[in-house]
Amino acid sequence: MSIFFQGWRRKLGIVTLAMACMSCLFWIRSYTWIEGVRFPVSDVSYDVYMSHGIVHIMKWDRPNDWRVYSKPTRKAIMRWSGPRAWKCAFRFWWVVTPLTLLSSYLLLGKPKPRIAKPNPPNSTSF
Repeated sequence: MSIFFQGWRRKLGIVTLAMACMSCLFWIRSYTWIEGVRFPVSDVSYDVYMSHGIVHIMKWDRPNDWRVYSKPTRKAIMRWSGPRAWKCAFRFWWVVTPLTLLSSYLLLGKPKPRIAKPNPPNSTSF
């Protein structure tokens, strides 16, 4: 079993598989809970929250304090008021699918055979 985990490809494959599994868990949880965090960066603040299989990222023009929130979706009413500079949203499967494909390539792909380097000739033989 220890032979399987030799080399950087297999170790990186395990890391990407773990990231894909965590993303999948957040994806499933986002259908029952709305969770997010708001954090200030200099004179603006950012919101990153998950709901209904979508990750939303918003930038606000005014700074706010740190805030972490978690609400069940059936009780959550999200009100966003104020000057918003921009909003970006993407679906979880845009993250989960490439991570899964990359990890399967790294884990299941055949490793390249090691080529033995020839010994350099001795320069002291002159």
